[in-house]
This record gives sequence, C-alpha cells and structure tokens, in this order.
Amino acid sequence: MVNNSEIKTDYSAEASKHEYARRLEEKTKAKRTEITLMPIIHELIRKLWLIGIVALICGIGADIYCHLFIAPTYLSSFTAYVNNAKQPNNDTLTNSDMQARIRIVKTYSQVIKSKAVMQAAAEKMSNGHSANELLSYVQVEPASDSEIITVNVTTENPDFSYELANAIADVAPAYLEDVVEGSSMRIIDSPELPTSSVSPVYARWLIGGFAGGLILIVIILVIRFIRDDTVKNENDLENYFSLPVVGIIPDMDNAMSANGYSYNYDYNYYNYSYGYGDYYYKKPSKKTSGGDEDGSEK
Repeated sequence: MVNNSEIKTDYSAEASKHEYARRLEEKTKAKRTEITLMPIIHELIRKLWLIGIVALICGIGADIYCHLFIAPTYLSSFTAYVNNAKQPNNDTLTNSDMQARIRIVKTYSQVIKSKAVMQAAAEKMSNGHSANELLSYVQVEPASDSEIITVNVTTENPDFSYELANAIADVAPAYLEDVVEGSSMRIIDSPELPTSSVSPVYARWLIGGFAGGLILIVIILVIRFIRDDTVKNENDLENYFSLPVVGIIPDMDNAMSANGYSYNYDYNYYNYSYGYGDYYYKKPSKKTSGGDEDGSEK
C-alpha cells in the first residue's frame, strides 16, 4: 500500500526544486544582461595601447589620403558696395532707402551669378571656358543687414582664381547698373593672387581621422565586452549563477610563484622531486640498489 502523504511530499519537493531552478535561471539571465560601467572602464584602460595604436593609424591614414587624393583649392575674392541711387553722396537717407539697398544687395547676388555676367567674364578672359563652367567656381555672399557683398572664386589653380575674380569685378558693376535701374556698385577690395590653399585643411583631417579611429575602436571594444559571456574567474561564477566557490584548481603550468615554490614530475624514471626556495629533495629511484637520501649511489 502506498502512503499518499509520502507521494504528496515527494511531489511538493519536486515542484519546489523546479521552482528554485526557474528562479535561479531568471536571476542568472538578469545578472547577465545587467551592464555596469566600471568593468567597461577597466577593460578600456586595459586596452589603452590598442586604442592608441588604432587612433594613430586612422589619423595618419586620413592625412595620407588627404595629401594624395584631394586636390588643393585656392580662393580669390573681392567685396563691393551696393547703392540704390546714381548719386551715392546723398545727404538725406531714410529708413526706406536702407531697406531698398538691402533688397538690392540680394538682387545683385543673384544677378552676378547669371549666365550673362559669366559669359561676359569668359569673353574677357579668352581662355575657352564656358559660362556654366565658370558659374560653378563662383559664390556670392551678401552681408547681413548691410550693403556689402563678397564674391568668392575658388578653383584648383591660384592664377585662374585670380583672373576670374578680376574679370567679374570688371564686368559686373556696369552690367548690374544697366539691369537694375537706379542703382550703382563700387568695388571696395580688389581681388588678390592667392598664395596658399584654403582647402583641404590637413590638420583638420589628421585630427578628424584620429578622433574617428578612437571612437570606432572604443565602440568595438565595448560591444565585444558586452557580448562576451564567458566565465573568466570565480567572481563571474558567483555573479552569473549565485553559487559560492568552495575551491580553485591552480594552473600547474604556472605553479612557480614569487616565493620559489614549484613541483616537478619525472614520468620517465617514475620518481619525482620538489623544491622550495634553496632547499631541494629528490626521492631515491626504485632502480638503484642503494644510495643516499638524495638518490646518489653509495
């Protein structure tokens, strides 16, 4: 006859065991997905040598790419003053006149970049460039709340930039006065021959490559650290599985420590020896007929 109370007790124990296993698994998963900042910082500090090498390689690579594959460009520019009257020396200047001049500045900015002005500049240069080609080199920047405009010419040849800026400065005032009735334009600063390139900025490429490599390697190391769920030491066992560590098996290959303690096994002669500091003892071999304690024959 089977005792029902024993069956119930066994069933309850089995259920408690499964419930404990389930809770332990949930706790383990929660601890595995928990991300703390200090271990990540320690890992990054440990890999500082790798971070520095990768960042340095990326910075040098960006600088080399900039020197080899990006052509330098040169800028030549001039500034002009815009007025909405034929006679700029007018003693009376109202607010409406100022607003009209600002509107004319915006109008001039659009007219200077027209095909007609570019065609006139191309004819003055006589170097075979079309109006559309010259237009891609020119930028007009009107000053905010001012009657000043700046015309920038950027090309890969310093002489060509200077020549094109001079051509536009020569043909633009007369052409714009004919198109925009009752206005005038005077050159303030004439174009100058550029002596150095404006782009690329090599220092910016070097710093940008260094920073990009630094950010990239840090992201890779952090992702690898987060995705790594291997157990490395006894602390990981306690954190992952909530189980105490009662013993650790030492690595016999690295048994020699700072105090000079080590083991040495001789499997060929079926004897062993061990040493501690300067003291050394060797067990006599079974093959010897007699000898001292250190294994030497009498």
